[in-house]
Amino acid sequence: MTRVGLLYVDDFFQPRSQRVGSLGLASIAAWLEQEIPGVETKIGITAQDMLDFEPEMVGISAYSETLPAALEQARLLKQHRDIPIVLGGPHMATNPFDLRPEIDIGVVGEGEEAMAELVRAYQANRLVPSHLKTIFGLSFRDQGELVQTGRCPAIEKLDRLAHPNRQKMFAPLMAHFSDFKPLFHVHTARGCPYRCTFCSAPLVNPSWRFHSPEWVVAELENIARHYPDCDQITLSDDLFTLKKSRLEELVKAIRAAGLHKRFFFLCSSRSNTLSPEICKLLVDMNMLLISFGMESGSDRVIKALKGGGTSHNDYQRVLELCQQHGLFAHGNFIIGDQQEDKADLLATWDLIAGNSDRFATAYVTHMTPFPGTAVWDKAVAAGRFVPAEVDYRLLNLEFDPAQTLLLSEHYSRTFYTEAHGQFKRLSENLSGRFTEESGLIKDVLAQERWELPERLQALLSQANISHCRVLSPFYTGLPDPLGECQLEIVSLADLQANPGSSPILLYHQLSCLRDPAAFLASLPPVPLLSLDYNMGQYYHWVLMLLGQWQEGHWGGRQRHFLRHFTPKTLKALFQGQNYQLKDSLNFDFRIPLPEAPLKLLRQIAPLEGPETFAWLSYWQQEDRTEAQTEGIVNSVE
Repeated sequence: MTRVGLLYVDDFFQPRSQRVGSLGLASIAAWLEQEIPGVETKIGITAQDMLDFEPEMVGISAYSETLPAALEQARLLKQHRDIPIVLGGPHMATNPFDLRPEIDIGVVGEGEEAMAELVRAYQANRLVPSHLKTIFGLSFRDQGELVQTGRCPAIEKLDRLAHPNRQKMFAPLMAHFSDFKPLFHVHTARGCPYRCTFCSAPLVNPSWRFHSPEWVVAELENIARHYPDCDQITLSDDLFTLKKSRLEELVKAIRAAGLHKRFFFLCSSRSNTLSPEICKLLVDMNMLLISFGMESGSDRVIKALKGGGTSHNDYQRVLELCQQHGLFAHGNFIIGDQQEDKADLLATWDLIAGNSDRFATAYVTHMTPFPGTAVWDKAVAAGRFVPAEVDYRLLNLEFDPAQTLLLSEHYSRTFYTEAHGQFKRLSENLSGRFTEESGLIKDVLAQERWELPERLQALLSQANISHCRVLSPFYTGLPDPLGECQLEIVSLADLQANPGSSPILLYHQLSCLRDPAAFLASLPPVPLLSLDYNMGQYYHWVLMLLGQWQEGHWGGRQRHFLRHFTPKTLKALFQGQNYQLKDSLNFDFRIPLPEAPLKLLRQIAPLEGPETFAWLSYWQQEDRTEAQTEGIVNSVE
């Protein structure tokens, strides 16, 4: 039995650490045990974890900022066991010649196949320079001279890889942190075709490749089977929305397996890859939140950092697209770039603050120069720092006023410290609302995306409706056909030009109008189906009773609802326009809500149906007289 230890080094106590572990090491662990008979692996987060395992070889994964800690752990290992230590991860991938004395071999790029070759060499007693020179993607020393054998060849057929061993990845975190709660990430692809100047990801994985839909579905089913409490998965691809045809296949496979009703998903996108068609696909697979690397509100800075293809206007476009489709948006921003001035900083502030109703969350980081990136090279050329004097531990996206490198040439450290603090407070306050409401949001989306179509189909079938026109300010996500009924998306202008006789579904339409009565009067005299929320009214009461009065996502912020209805006000609205409710064709939707404020609410403000989330109701209009019709038309005009 050959024991191979895998050590993940991180500062698990810094604010941005999510304690998720290394999915890369989990993949390597599974790959080694699958490909090489007699290999046993263990993942740890300290040298002592490794020593307890008594390994014969240890692989360490490190970023540039965790390199000093990785070297310290390597020294501790060497003090107790004379074993080969291999260093991989982003730092070696971007800096292949930075092989420190504590490390025997560096792996430059994807580690699965290179690590397997090293284990086989160890088992055959061939872990010597003459043999290492035959393995691609290594850095090592031969009689004191550094030898580099290029990059690890990209693994083109990713489905060959074993599914990551999350049990081993989570084990050390569970052992070291009593409050640890697993967070789930899945890679459906590797690589990024873009070359942002501040990002090392394309240097680690320069070519874009993807898993088949079957492999991804198997990965999701493994998580569903072994972690029944997991309801949210982050798709950690650098750019999930890059290729529409591939996304179509993946969404089809996820829906066929029923996983769109099992998990909410989060993903990353680039603004110039997002379209209405892509948004519809993301809704179909139950996407909750999309993360965008926006970086800045200044087109000048955006172009310098990201090149062409994106702009401030494009960011505004995708925020509105997400809002239209019921998708939540996250923005990643960077401040403190070398060429950024106060006007650029203000433009970024305005982009975030001016879209507080469209951003679910935002994260503002300090421009940090990582070795190997263009930002690093440019700062070195401008004399902003001396590379040999940089303490890699300070290469942290969280700004420390006393120590962190400041690249900007246009403002003082004192000014930037204050500005950075204000940006962090802005983003934290914005993100806090989404975090607090995330459970409620998931309940609402589950109702809207999965239960509503089923209820609507039942109502249409019961009413013998075979064709229904849909009027909505948002993307409905309703399948067409819905059962036996054909759905037709229309505009108000379409209805006025061609009144027709088939029923009209008002999908959240009334909630967004300042004068819903006048709107109803302008519609042709046909049956109406209406979906209307009560959620906002009740939720505002709950927030007030909890001492957290604020504008929430479902109180008008995400969807810009101007009003919410009770059964009484909804009935009065329709009856005022000569509509009668067909009582037998009526559904309400309910979601679990906090019991403590609910009891208090019932005592002091007995609203009608406070637990009801929404109503789906069917209305038939009484005959209008000619004089009534003429008066309504004149009032609308």
